[in-house]
Amino acid sequence: MGDDLRERLEGLSTDELITIVRERDLEQWRPEVFALAEAILSRRHVNVMAVRAAGPTRKPTLDFQALDVVATFGGPLEANLCRMALEQAGIRALLTTENLAGVHPPLGLAIGVGVLVQPEDAAAAREFLEAVSHGRIRLPEEPDA
Repeated sequence: MGDDLRERLEGLSTDELITIVRERDLEQWRPEVFALAEAILSRRHVNVMAVRAAGPTRKPTLDFQALDVVATFGGPLEANLCRMALEQAGIRALLTTENLAGVHPPLGLAIGVGVLVQPEDAAAAREFLEAVSHGRIRLPEEPDA
């Protein structure tokens, strides 16, 4: 089993091995994998100490309590178009009450479908949406099929 594991690790790219060492994911890998990956990286002239010191990559998280509503629409279609436009501008956006509005459209009209962004993106999102609504920015059109 040891030789098979070594061969499998040897077949991985340097970047993949660096990820294994940095993440140290015991749910995905057996403990002996990390020492083998480090040995292979050393033979590939990678500074293993620096890789270990870098530690795991931080996964982006959302604090749903802190999200800001930058726009509200009567239905999910308009809200999704707004979300997609924001994402094309590089601003991550989410929708609230989208499913509720889809299931019961009158309720969707009453409470609306909110477009949410991180607080640090709220000002840029509002500025972008205002520029779009006043025609200062044109959204890309769909290519002809």
